[in-house]
Amino acid sequence: MKKMTAILLDDEVDAIQNLRFLLDEMCPALEIIYTSTSPIETLKWIKKNKAPDFFFSDIEMPGINGFELIELLDALESKIIFVSAYDHFAIKAIDYQPFAYLLKPLDINDVKKVYEKAINTFQEKEKNERSNILKIPNSEGIKFINIADICFVKAERSYATIHFTDGEKLLVSKNLSWVASQIHSEHFLRCHKSYLVNQLTVSSFLRKSGGFLIMKTGDEIPVSSSYKDYFSL
Repeated sequence: MKKMTAILLDDEVDAIQNLRFLLDEMCPALEIIYTSTSPIETLKWIKKNKAPDFFFSDIEMPGINGFELIELLDALESKIIFVSAYDHFAIKAIDYQPFAYLLKPLDINDVKKVYEKAINTFQEKEKNERSNILKIPNSEGIKFINIADICFVKAERSYATIHFTDGEKLLVSKNLSWVASQIHSEHFLRCHKSYLVNQLTVSSFLRKSGGFLIMKTGDEIPVSSSYKDYFSL
């Protein structure tokens, strides 16, 4: 697993140093990439850089408090961990859907629990990201394909042709069964012995000639008798 990233914001230098010491000692998979005592400077930094995985923020600070800062960071992808000396902020913090709420003075066991939760969340995220990628080996190495970009896959004897949502095609030296076994998505269905379709790219089902799927690319895909009821009302 690659390292998780984090930034620390607190208007008290001692508080940052204490939190950083605990994270460095107890959280080896967490890399602290930025610290600050200024909400304004932190706001500028986040807008200029890639959002970290986790954002540890104090709440009561001069100028802009932690809640106001989060509101200014519209659609922030980082998971927020509030760190405060006041437990009465915890109820209001719920509105911001924080990943965790740590109370000062920091308890080692609380920090450890947050770290373990972060590890589990990050591992699940990496697993989901890997499941969204199809790896196709070729003579030059491996081609990585975003599964969401696939409209359907057609069997070509011992090969298969991947048809993409933008109309592009890719002939691969693997059969349809192999491709199907590599796509771990509930949205893909083997609707015919020669076709694997992404149900999210199906426009309509026609009953003519035994049944056809009309894809968003305009292609017509035959449906075997065993799947007709699945697509019919």
